[in-house]
Amino acid sequence: MSRGLDYSNAAEQQWLQVSWRWLQQQPWLVRTILLLTIYIGLGLLLEAFADQYRSALNIQPWDPASGLHIVLLFGFGFRYAPAIFFVPFLEDVVWQGEAQTYYLFEALSALCICLGYSGAAYFLLRSQKIDPCLRSLKDMLWFAAVFLGTALLISGISLLSQTAIAAPVGSDWFQKWMHDWAGEANGIMMVAPPCLLFLRIFPWSQQQLTLQEEPPALNLTGWLRQDPTGRVALVGGTVLFAWLAYGGLRGNATEFSYVVFIPVIWTAISYGFERTTVCLLILNVSAVIFAENGGESGNDVLAIQFGLLTVTTVGALLGAYVTDYQMEIDRRQQLEKELKYQATHDGLTGLYSRFFFRQQLAKVVEKPSNRSADELVLFFIDVDRFKDVNDSLGHLVGDRLLASIASRIEHCLSKQLDPETFFACRFSGDEFVVLITPPLPPGGISNRASGQVRFERTNQQTVDRKAIEVLAGFLCDCLAEVYEIDGYRLPTTVSMGVAFSDPIYEGADNLLRNADIALYEAKAAGRGRYMVFNQRMYEALVERSQLERDLSQAVLQIDNESIVANG
Repeated sequence: MSRGLDYSNAAEQQWLQVSWRWLQQQPWLVRTILLLTIYIGLGLLLEAFADQYRSALNIQPWDPASGLHIVLLFGFGFRYAPAIFFVPFLEDVVWQGEAQTYYLFEALSALCICLGYSGAAYFLLRSQKIDPCLRSLKDMLWFAAVFLGTALLISGISLLSQTAIAAPVGSDWFQKWMHDWAGEANGIMMVAPPCLLFLRIFPWSQQQLTLQEEPPALNLTGWLRQDPTGRVALVGGTVLFAWLAYGGLRGNATEFSYVVFIPVIWTAISYGFERTTVCLLILNVSAVIFAENGGESGNDVLAIQFGLLTVTTVGALLGAYVTDYQMEIDRRQQLEKELKYQATHDGLTGLYSRFFFRQQLAKVVEKPSNRSADELVLFFIDVDRFKDVNDSLGHLVGDRLLASIASRIEHCLSKQLDPETFFACRFSGDEFVVLITPPLPPGGISNRASGQVRFERTNQQTVDRKAIEVLAGFLCDCLAEVYEIDGYRLPTTVSMGVAFSDPIYEGADNLLRNADIALYEAKAAGRGRYMVFNQRMYEALVERSQLERDLSQAVLQIDNESIVANG
């Protein structure tokens, strides 16, 4: 479902950037005059276009300039509210050449439009704090309810002022009121939403368009070329059903106007709010053209107005609902993805977490196919003298150093192994663990001085231990760098223990233990190197541990005997 116009084209983007820079360089007064000129000129053109389809009752089927008033308030702010007075006043007095006796009525009517729509927009944007670009169903519901009610109130006040000042309306005052209201309301619902959606592509600040940021990426040509079949079907289908409803199949015996709901519902369900607003705009224009050519009577015009207002309002709300529902699904999927990421990754380094790593290690080690051969390799990595960094420069610098080392671990291994064959995690503090799984590298061309070593993925299910040792040495060299953190140059080395899975199944904890033993052997040997675990290391550790326990027991026994002797 489309979210906006986010395509780029060199020629159009260059034109937009030049125009954008020019506008930024102009003083505020020049920009204001330019905006108001465009607004008033476009408003008068829309009024003139609507006037072409006035019925026998001198009623416009819709008033598109009303939608333009809302776009001005929502997009450019309330400081332009006084300009709303001029479009209806100039259209009736100057453009239409009304008699001077009607000037006061036209002025009061234009003032009602200005104050009514400005007050409604202020209520929505300041009190209800809806998004001016109508990004949710809630925004669209408030928009429709408030402006439909405001249009009804404005039409009623204008009719009363006409009766009091100009001339009595007559017995058909209610029909006249409904005509005016339907025209105002439908003009808002058919013009404002697509215009506000188009303005989404421009930068906004504090619920107003702004020129202070960089110009947006805009390519109308590319946007039109995307899914051309769907766009042709949208336009053609909408025009066809408008003709069926108000032209070709319209007759005295049978009413076919309900068929206009078909393209609207299909577009809303298939594409959501954005294309639905375009569909409704095309539908309104097409329907009025076909109805006007059919020579409708006054009552028919009112029926057409209410029919179009109904389908426009329902279609816009349905499209907003579908888009809101899809966005809610997207938000939940994104939230699930983030929660899953947080549950399986370390928040500081972005590597896998210790808990998740141990789960995956247990699954891999316990896999029956991994119990018969030396298929798994574990690197246990510790940052040398990391405590000195924390104590002297603080934990913030230490954390950033760990994040840099973690990034470099992934970068170095990705250059040498298929990403699917290794699994890195932050195990604890300054300790990292890397599990290398089948298929393992059978060997490589080693040049540790230049750092050139590459292992190609194969289907071999056994370990070339020499190749793994070359890889371990390469990783130690790759991580031994001077890291620049917050202005500090931190020469850093790592020590590494390497353990291979035993053909005799022992379990994940034993594999971790073996790599940890080899790591501390590497530290004891001078740091900045790797050591490969062998059984003698474990036996020596067991002997030392047993000797320490025996000595502790002997000391305790001697102390007890001394206490008894001195009794």
